[in-house]
Amino acid sequence: MSEPAPTEFLLYQTEDGQSRIEVRMSGETVWLNLMQLSDLFGRDKSVISRHIKNLFDEGELRSEAVVANYATTATDSKTYQVAIHVEPDGRVLVDAPENASDLQIRTAVVARTRWIHGHVTTIRGRLAQVLPREYVSGESVLYLGRRYCLKVVVAADGTQQVRIRGSYVEVIVGTRSPALVRAALTDWYRSRAKAVVSAQLEKLAATLRWVRTPPPVRFQAMKVQWGSCSPAGRLTLNPHLVKAPRECIEYVLLHELCHLKEHNHSRRFYRMLDMHMPRWQQRKSRLDNLAETLLNF
Repeated sequence: MSEPAPTEFLLYQTEDGQSRIEVRMSGETVWLNLMQLSDLFGRDKSVISRHIKNLFDEGELRSEAVVANYATTATDSKTYQVAIHVEPDGRVLVDAPENASDLQIRTAVVARTRWIHGHVTTIRGRLAQVLPREYVSGESVLYLGRRYCLKVVVAADGTQQVRIRGSYVEVIVGTRSPALVRAALTDWYRSRAKAVVSAQLEKLAATLRWVRTPPPVRFQAMKVQWGSCSPAGRLTLNPHLVKAPRECIEYVLLHELCHLKEHNHSRRFYRMLDMHMPRWQQRKSRLDNLAETLLNF
């Protein structure tokens, strides 16, 4: 028996008919051409082609992605791109153009309800398995992606110091007070971030044409962010980023440096990321999967 002829399928239309999405359907298969995929994901056709090639070459499926792009087309032929982000802590953020209507934004969110629910459920499950830290010997601590064993050493003279010795992060304090150990580790991470992350930022900035001099940076502990860029071009970085692998640190730094030129998450912003870090999604995914552990302090 032959396959039924392909048909045009109306996936969605608003009550007023101003927004509609149509796809081509053959049997149980929904087909989108390269242009439609480009519109849907807000990327150039060349980028879509490269990613599709990588899927076949590497045998990967992008089911673990944490950004969903959605397009609604109005009767004026304008396509409005709406990006939905599920943050490492389970928050859902929606990026939409200023000229997109509330109806178009709601349409995009409703259409991705199952996707959002799946990712939020997965994140909540991971968060439930993260135990509060006790800051005692034997616990694991991370530095530049490597796992170390915490060793608390009491100094009779009240000396406070943190150092790496082999496979141990040794914290020398006056007493075994968890609060004192936590404070010593926090100071140490901040100090290492200022040295290591700042050096990596300066090195990366030197490769980007739009960055004439490295931007001013401050370090601030945050529970839900790795970094941000102010409209004035000042970067705020999480000192706990120094716990992550160097490739993840580099991704966060490039992300914020791109905001110096594109202070948004537009197509141009993601084209810049693609150009300077072709597989940034993999680094972001790795960092997101580590977030609950790295930000447990």
